[in-house]
Amino acid sequence: FGSSAGPAARRAHGPPPRMPVPRCLAMGAPELTWKDAAGRSSGPDGYKFGDVLRVLWDRVTGGHNVREAAERQAAAGSAVDADDCALLDLKAQRDQLVGHRRRVERMAARDAEVAASCVQNGQKERAMLALRKKRQHQQLVLDCEAHVMKVEELIHSVEMARVQRDTVEALATGVATLKRIQREIGGVDYVQQLVDEHADSSEAMREITEALAGAGVAADDAEALAELARLEE
Repeated sequence: FGSSAGPAARRAHGPPPRMPVPRCLAMGAPELTWKDAAGRSSGPDGYKFGDVLRVLWDRVTGGHNVREAAERQAAAGSAVDADDCALLDLKAQRDQLVGHRRRVERMAARDAEVAASCVQNGQKERAMLALRKKRQHQQLVLDCEAHVMKVEELIHSVEMARVQRDTVEALATGVATLKRIQREIGGVDYVQQLVDEHADSSEAMREITEALAGAGVAADDAEALAELARLEE
């Protein structure tokens, strides 16, 4: 007999437990959600029908969605600005083009096999049709390669621009720090003033030293001079 528990009884036990992403598909990110693993832009974070097929297909065609999701999961908490999002979008577009090119290449190879089989079976018209499809697929492969090259160039330009921006920001920070230190020093006039004050202080100390060296000259100098003369005799 089947269970007599209705929807209300099932709701009383709470929602069904969340099915985690298997380790073999998580790419080293234990807290990876099904939404990130499948590369979905909408829907719940938990499992949705078709997510396994999406993940497996992505793994077969390159595995970039799962890998990038794992990287994002590992870098959780770090600030992601609009430039990072734009660069990730460009890389995702490149990966999609590469996957499409691979699929078209396989289709062209299959067309060549079909054409050869038709020739052996004496089906000339079907062989010509397969060869035409092969040429179309080969042209699509060339178009995909051109698009991938353009996207790669754009990604390289964006990355170089970000490096230049970081360099300029570092230079600006260094210049601001140098100016602040110079303001703290007080400028050339203040330094010259310190040098002059140091010279005056040194001169005053020299005079004080000479004064101390000549101290003790009193009224009995005549007796001391007379005694010194007797000693010299």
